[in-house]
Amino acid sequence: MMYRLVALIVSAGMAAILARFQAAPFWPGFLAFFVVLAAGAAILELAVAQAEEEPFVRRVSWGSFLIRLALGLGLYLSLSFYGYPNEQERAGYVFTDAYRRDQQAWELAQSGLPLTRAFEERFYADQYGGLLAISAALYRYLSPDAHRPLLIVALAAWVGALGGVYFWRLARRALPLQAARMATWLFAFYPEALLLGASQMREPFLLTFSALFFFGVMRAREEGLLFHWEALAGIGGLLLISPAGALAFSLALAFWLWMERGKRLPGWVWGALLSLVLVGAALFVVSVRGTSVQEGSGLDVIGEWSRLVVRWGAYQLERSSGWVQKLFREMPPIFQLPFVVGYGFLQPILPAALVEPASPLRQAIAIGRALGWYILLPLLLFAFRAVWKSPMPERRGWMALLILVWAWMIVAALRGGGDQWDNPRYRLFFLVFQALLAAYAWIQRDRWWRRLLAVEAFALLVFLQWYLSRYYHLGGRLPFFAMIGLILAFALLMFLGGWFWDRRRSGR
Repeated sequence: MMYRLVALIVSAGMAAILARFQAAPFWPGFLAFFVVLAAGAAILELAVAQAEEEPFVRRVSWGSFLIRLALGLGLYLSLSFYGYPNEQERAGYVFTDAYRRDQQAWELAQSGLPLTRAFEERFYADQYGGLLAISAALYRYLSPDAHRPLLIVALAAWVGALGGVYFWRLARRALPLQAARMATWLFAFYPEALLLGASQMREPFLLTFSALFFFGVMRAREEGLLFHWEALAGIGGLLLISPAGALAFSLALAFWLWMERGKRLPGWVWGALLSLVLVGAALFVVSVRGTSVQEGSGLDVIGEWSRLVVRWGAYQLERSSGWVQKLFREMPPIFQLPFVVGYGFLQPILPAALVEPASPLRQAIAIGRALGWYILLPLLLFAFRAVWKSPMPERRGWMALLILVWAWMIVAALRGGGDQWDNPRYRLFFLVFQALLAAYAWIQRDRWWRRLLAVEAFALLVFLQWYLSRYYHLGGRLPFFAMIGLILAFALLMFLGGWFWDRRRSGR
């Protein structure tokens, strides 16, 4: 009871702060923010009370909530002064998608049209319409007098924090206590997730619903139920926000269940998953038909759309950079898509974030995002060894996560075309799997972990020198492929040397 009272008081204080910094009447704004924040605080506390290790979960969830809210407010204010001189950043938006969707949500809220119009082609800013409809509903019923963009940030902040609670309950079933805590910290405070969770974007909703769905499936399996309410709520939320995401995550969970059990799944599981796949595919086809693909069957639409997306991503990457155009001219066409994938794996590139000219605010954002990725990436690489040396009874489930994480990274790289913003955002959708796998890799560390870190450090230093020479003409610059060859040679030397050293020691 005490925690709920404190939560209401904190919600009132945050509502007052947010209302104060919106260019709109204070009291209507305070009431709107208080409704959103108080509802979020109540739901968050209810979820925390049902979790194991309640004090730890409360610290993580409320810390995540407050950081996202503070980050959202800070970016909203600072972008208008220190961002680039364009309409989007002057309005306080980090992401172009967020700006377009939010503007159209306000337009729909003021139009008097039914909110279901959000799912029509006219409102192009949201491909699926779910978040657009939610945003328009908040504006229409809580803020009809003025456009308050931070209202959606407040909603995204507590929804994103709620995902950490259900992820913790999931991690406790999959990992030892300390590893589960590490995975939860990673899920709740991963920089890319914090940035997107402090914006008017889909990702905080997708991450929370995916964690809820996965936890619900595990809980239903433990209790011998067809479905648990968490699974139904999770898949329902995914279908609302992104039918394509619901389809992808359902297929991923089906694969994990099949691999983890090591035997045939019951018929009802396949029936339920098939239903979800059909619903997700139907909604996805409806969302893309008539926009960039020709008429045809559902599979034709999905296949043609996928081909166009990959081709467009590669084209966008080539067009965005003169040196990529040069590299594409020098390499055989067969190597261009693998290059796009590899380039996407490295995004956001830490040396580039440190060196490339940008406004101080944008550079700080870039460095934070890149640091988070280059802490997570070696853990995902080491997961290959961690899974390989794991005992057989548990290897199947972790092998499934390893395959899912890296397969999705390839999909994200192709879909995002190696873009430093889109590619990490698409990749983030499987953060549930990535955080679990990274924590498992962490507890399996051995001498090969230090060798992998040495290779990463060497690669980052080589890339840093390359970017310094490119932008500031400091030192000589190796040709790009010679630089890649140098890094691969060092990695080969490190790993072969380590292997011979281990054999020599074991032979004594």
